[in-house]
Formats: sequence, structure tokens, C-alpha cells
Amino acid sequence: MLQPDFWGLNRLRLSVGADAIALSEQISDAWLAFAKSGNPSTTALPWPAYDPVKRRTMLFDRASHVAEDPGKAERLLLGRIMAPIHA
Repeated sequence: MLQPDFWGLNRLRLSVGADAIALSEQISDAWLAFAKSGNPSTTALPWPAYDPVKRRTMLFDRASHVAEDPGKAERLLLGRIMAPIHA
């Protein structure tokens, strides 16, 4: 199934819902802001600079938001699994 994304597939008149169109527009706006300024923040969706300690990450969804270190448990587990391989 095709999903609207930052390429603006909603403009191709696909049969998608309002949530998908809104999400596509948020992602497109963030990419455009990033291309213009190096900062993906928009008026509608503030996006703080990345901090390697807090690992804040934008999660795009119906209610897009910034989360601190999403997937931390999985990241730490993968790090423990991969450490012997890279040692």
C-alpha cells in the first residue's frame, strides 16, 4: 500500500485520509525548513537540536511530538548484543 510521505504523495490525489495528508504536510514542511536553514523546526512543529545525552527525536504521527531517547531499551540491548562482535 502506498503511504503519503515527505514526497507529497497526497498531491497525486491518492485516496488517503485527512490524517495521512496532515502527516505528509508536516513531514514536507520539516524537510523544506531543513533544506532552507539546516533546522527542521517549523512554526507548527518545534524541533529541538539533537543532544547526544538526551537523544531527543521527532516522532511523526497523528500527534507528532519530540520524545527523549525513544527505543532506549532496544538500543541498549542491541549494543550489548553487538559489542562482542565489534570487540
